[in-house]
Amino acid sequence: MDGSILEALAYSHALDVMEYIGNEKRGFTEIQRGLELNPNIVNMRLKDLIIADLAKKNSKKYVLTDKGKKALEYALKLDEL
Repeated sequence: MDGSILEALAYSHALDVMEYIGNEKRGFTEIQRGLELNPNIVNMRLKDLIIADLAKKNSKKYVLTDKGKKALEYALKLDEL
């Protein structure tokens, strides 16, 4: 993966993970349990989001970057169409 925003968002559950993180700092287990997803899926999505600079990890917690917050905002608006 080359870090493309659209590629990262195209994967299943990527938007779910981004929405769940939102404006909070969330740990891996919190995300996995909150979304009731397989840990491997959560791990892959978080890696994809980090590579695309949509999320980052700060001492065991994941947060959306400014770019990630903006991408989520746009993606949710597209979903409303």
